[in-house]
Amino acid sequence: MTASEQREQDALFYLLVGQAFTHIHAQTLELQRKAADLSELMDKANTPIFSTDNEGLICEWNKVAASLTGFDREEVMGKNFFTSEFFVQTEYQEALTRVKKSALSGESTANFELPFQTKIQETRQLLINATARRDATGNVCGIFVVAQDITEKKRDADELEKVARDLRALIDKANTPIWGVDKDGNVNEWNDKAASLTKFSQEEVMGRNLVDVFITEEYKESVKTLLDNALNGMEASNFEFPLYTKDKIRVEVLLNATTRRDKFGNIVGVVGVGQDIT
Repeated sequence: MTASEQREQDALFYLLVGQAFTHIHAQTLELQRKAADLSELMDKANTPIFSTDNEGLICEWNKVAASLTGFDREEVMGKNFFTSEFFVQTEYQEALTRVKKSALSGESTANFELPFQTKIQETRQLLINATARRDATGNVCGIFVVAQDITEKKRDADELEKVARDLRALIDKANTPIWGVDKDGNVNEWNDKAASLTKFSQEEVMGRNLVDVFITEEYKESVKTLLDNALNGMEASNFEFPLYTKDKIRVEVLLNATTRRDKFGNIVGVVGVGQDIT
C-alpha cells in the first residue's frame, strides 16, 4: 500500500469513527432529553408518583408525594419504602413486600390499599399501583409507584356504611312491619315486626313472590296493581287489605307503598310500610 492510499484509508477510518461518536452523542442527548421530560412530567403530575431501585430504596419522589406526606425529597431519598417504619406500619410491610416482589418479576399490582404515615403522624389512605421500572436494555431496575389519596373517599364510605348499619337496625327494630320487593315482586326486605305479625320468618320469605305466596286470592290483583304503580313512580298510601298469617289468622293491614331507587335514581323496587289495624 502506498503512502497516499494509507492516508486515504486513515482518513476514512477517522471519518467513520467521528460519525459513530456523533451518532452515539446524539442518542445520548436524546436519552437525556427523554429522562428530563419524564422527570418534569413526574413533578408536574397531580398525583403522588415515586420510584425505587431493586432493593426498594427511593430514587424518585415527586412534588405531590412530598406535599401529601410532608416528607420532602431530601428526607426520603435512599430510604426503603417497602420495609421502613418511617412510612408504613409494621403489619402492612409483609403485604408490601409481596407487591415489591411481584413488580420486580414483571407483574404489576393495581389498587393496593395502603395506610401511609405522614411526617406529622397522620394516616392517609393511599391506593397504589406498582409496576416494574426498566433500563434502556429492558432489564428491571426498580419499581414505579403511582398513588391516589383516597382518605376522604374512604372516610365518606365508612360514614355511609355506618349510616347503612344504623338504617338497617332502625328497619329491623321498628315497631311497624316493613317489607320490600324487587322489580319482579320478590321479597328482599322483611323486618322483625313483619315476621312477628305474619309468623313468617325472614328466611321463609326472602326471594319469594309477595303477591303469589302471601296475599289472599281476592286481593292479589289489587296489590299487584299497587306494586306495579309504585314501580312506575306512582306511590300509594293508606291501602287497606287483609293478610293471613302463617297460622291462618286474618289481620287487617294499612299499607303505604314507596318507590325504591338506587344511587343513580333508577327504580329498583318497592318498600312497604304497614300498620296492623285489626
